[in-house]
Amino acid sequence: KPVFAVYSTFLQRAVDGVIHDVCLQKLPVVFCLDRAGVVGEDGPTHHGVFDIPLLASIPNLTIMQPGDEAELGDMLFAAVELGKPAVIRYPRGQGPGVVCGDKREKLEIGRAKVVKNPETDGRKVWIWALGDMLPLADETASALEKEGIGAGVVNARFIRPLDIQLLKSQFSDTSVFVTMENGALSGGFGSIVIRELNDMRYKGSVVTIGWPDEFIPQGNVKILKKKFGMDSASIVEKVKKSIE
Repeated sequence: KPVFAVYSTFLQRAVDGVIHDVCLQKLPVVFCLDRAGVVGEDGPTHHGVFDIPLLASIPNLTIMQPGDEAELGDMLFAAVELGKPAVIRYPRGQGPGVVCGDKREKLEIGRAKVVKNPETDGRKVWIWALGDMLPLADETASALEKEGIGAGVVNARFIRPLDIQLLKSQFSDTSVFVTMENGALSGGFGSIVIRELNDMRYKGSVVTIGWPDEFIPQGNVKILKKKFGMDSASIVEKVKKSIE
């Protein structure tokens, strides 16, 4: 079973091969997309922000993103055992530093994980975050709690298939859903969540956090995120405005 490691930005050149040579035939190839998301000093040619929009519409393809090193290991085992086409995307650089032991968690395909419950029994905010956006999601949830707004965090883990069951269990008492992705918003993870919520006839608001519909310049990642409103203070204001 081939496991093909490649920069996210370079897989753009092989999308036709992914479709016709792998997914159409349901072949058990695992694509490990390194440098998924903005890579900072490497610049606009190396930002891996287009993989979700390019791949999420391809039939027979499972797409996932780990929150830490241990989960990356679990996903690699799950992808190889799946016996079908799969993508694992992960960012440039180090993860949060989780030690990977010998024990593996057996992942159920298409199941997200609640990592923080809202501190409220009333209307609430749920943040669905992908991988390296989880620290920002946690920071934002804590900031919202200080403003008196109950907020929970979900480690989405799977982009395709999305955890519809969990989403459905949350939408009836949720004022605002927030999605966070280190990728292009146009056609990205947030768009997938919005489509599913529309099918459920969700009446609340959705705030999508990610990179806008333009080529992101070279620069320090932290500075770029702040410039494009991907910091907790900016997100809190967006959520408060949505609630109002």
